[in-house]
Amino acid sequence: MRWMVGLAVLALCIICGLLGLTAGINLNPDSTVRFVPLWGSVGDWFAGVGTSAAVIVTLWLAEVRRKEMQPKVRIVTRFGDLIVKEKRTVNVFVRIISCGGQPANVTGVSIRSPHTKQVVSLRSTVPVSTDLPANLGYGQVATLIYELPTLVALAVFVREKCGGRSNDLEICVQTTLEEFYSPIDLGIIKEIAKRV
Repeated sequence: MRWMVGLAVLALCIICGLLGLTAGINLNPDSTVRFVPLWGSVGDWFAGVGTSAAVIVTLWLAEVRRKEMQPKVRIVTRFGDLIVKEKRTVNVFVRIISCGGQPANVTGVSIRSPHTKQVVSLRSTVPVSTDLPANLGYGQVATLIYELPTLVALAVFVREKCGGRSNDLEICVQTTLEEFYSPIDLGIIKEIAKRV
């Protein structure tokens, strides 16, 4: 995008230079060599400017379209109970919603903190959880469910690697092209803080 602006500025400088040269020669013909660039008709100039503008707009639209077509995901985290076959368990729920122009191939989920360079990779063992890797088309959802041992592992991570600070934790969803980050739900952070 910046190169298109630079190209437009360069073209404008060249046109202004030629206009200045022509004005200088026509206003002071005695002290200069008799050379006036052939400007052509006004219609030719409008056609040239219009064509250049059309090329610039086309390149800009192509760049916008390319960015819109990138895979994007929205991440929602929640803390709650899961009841399977009359058995209630405490779980962390991570919903990954594909909202980009291309399918998102989700390959992993991890937790990171600005207080350390290390991350905790999350693996779900709950049978009703979505298996990874998961290819999500537009509007499709992957629900990952993590049991109580995951909270314990996160509490150990916060205590040993983050100095007990759990308020800045982020969840990271890895896809084949990009990583997406989202803050963790306060309910999860409170549960981690209880176990630190």
